[in-house]
Amino acid sequence: MPLLATGSDDNSARLWLRNPDDTKWTCVAILQEHKGPVNSVALHTNLPLLVTGSSNGTVILWRIPEKVPIKGELQVIRVTSFVGHSVIRSVKFHRYQPLILTGSTDKTAKLWGISKNEGTYQVSCLKILIGHEDYVIYATINESSISTCGFGDKTMKEW
Repeated sequence: MPLLATGSDDNSARLWLRNPDDTKWTCVAILQEHKGPVNSVALHTNLPLLVTGSSNGTVILWRIPEKVPIKGELQVIRVTSFVGHSVIRSVKFHRYQPLILTGSTDKTAKLWGISKNEGTYQVSCLKILIGHEDYVIYATINESSISTCGFGDKTMKEW
């Protein structure tokens, strides 16, 4: 399903579905559980999951239905939330592993493990990446490394 996720200063994230007949996108879900602007969003490439990060330091993990209704909204479910930073600037899923990477104005990136026990998702911090002199504006993760980009210090680090 061709979904697009966006974050907004109105404290919401939105999911958009591309209309198969043209290039227009329709909003199919508005997620309004953050208490600050949603600065970063990421859809998992292989699982029906979305992660959102906000200015109040909260990260929310959402489950997206695998089937899209013909008309109407997607019933996206908040599965868990966690706090471990100040302002979140970047969220990213690992493509194959149950991992989330976050970057923040607290000058760190954090690697979080996702586990599921009896239908309940739990997230725990596995590693804190320290080394930037200013906030982490972007963080990404692939099969072999983690990369972070600092804003004020104008550096890119590979971990």
